[in-house]
Amino acid sequence: MARLVRRLEEATLGAFRLLTAPPVPRHLARVPPRRGLGLPPRVVIEKAERDMSVEEAAALLDALLGTVLGSAYRSTFKDAEVLVKPNFNSAHPYPASTELRLLAGTLVLLKDLGARLTVGESSGAPWWPTRRVLTDAGLLDVAGQLEVPVVIFEEQEEWVWVETRGDVLPGVAVARAAYEAEVLLFLSLLKTHRYAGFSLSLKSAFGLVHPGQRRLIHASRLQEKIGQLAAACRADLVIADGREAFVTEGPTMGDVARPGLILASSDQVACDMEGVAVLGQHGARALLARRPGEHVQIRCASRLLHRSGDEYEVLGPAGARKMVRFP
Repeated sequence: MARLVRRLEEATLGAFRLLTAPPVPRHLARVPPRRGLGLPPRVVIEKAERDMSVEEAAALLDALLGTVLGSAYRSTFKDAEVLVKPNFNSAHPYPASTELRLLAGTLVLLKDLGARLTVGESSGAPWWPTRRVLTDAGLLDVAGQLEVPVVIFEEQEEWVWVETRGDVLPGVAVARAAYEAEVLLFLSLLKTHRYAGFSLSLKSAFGLVHPGQRRLIHASRLQEKIGQLAAACRADLVIADGREAFVTEGPTMGDVARPGLILASSDQVACDMEGVAVLGQHGARALLARRPGEHVQIRCASRLLHRSGDEYEVLGPAGARKMVRFP
């Protein structure tokens, strides 16, 4: 019964609020796709405990990001304007939303590395306003204690129009703060999604979109649009929390598996290919009908971001290493 009520909440409130969302402003600055740092594509996967402390989370992320970035690790963050985009689509608890100790550990680490930090977010339509979501979820308390400013994109009302080079989503209004960040870091989750198939780092970019455009994106060919959106405003780094994961339904409820993993990556397509494989291995049967690279989100994003034959590196637990070809 609780799941049925939540499905109705998502469908009815989401539709109403998207219909009444303010329109995208006219005459936005037109900009090319966000280029990012252009880091070599790499995914690092490590085992992680569900009940890590903030200090343990910071130490684990220090090791993960150090491996992803190599010799460029410290210079990437020193004095850089870094925007951290977590996953607070709603205020429902982890694994529906970013776990607060992992968020705090991320912010503590990046502050220690000398980054100039901002947290940026815009929640899903059924749960607007975002400020209430972030208050109820505890994010504003965590950020306040660590003296990290929070930008709520629809309150700031600063947008740019990104030309995506895509066919089903030729342009999209995204938050200027995210587009212009020197380093854009997504704190993503591993979970299935009733409408999009799965929600990992490519879907995280949806929270950057102007509320007035989200209804049209949802209306048709959603998975293709997610892939093209992610290519328009790509993240430089992803931390994907797979300690727990929804393997049915999603994004706010479902059967929970416990892969016990965290992925860190310099490439969203690579991260999602590995993340989809993890979900499939832990009971997300609906995702097993296709190989990771055959999923529409991944294929559409890869077509815009990578050349045929490009590969990425995967470093797994206990030193396992492999090269994987992009779709």
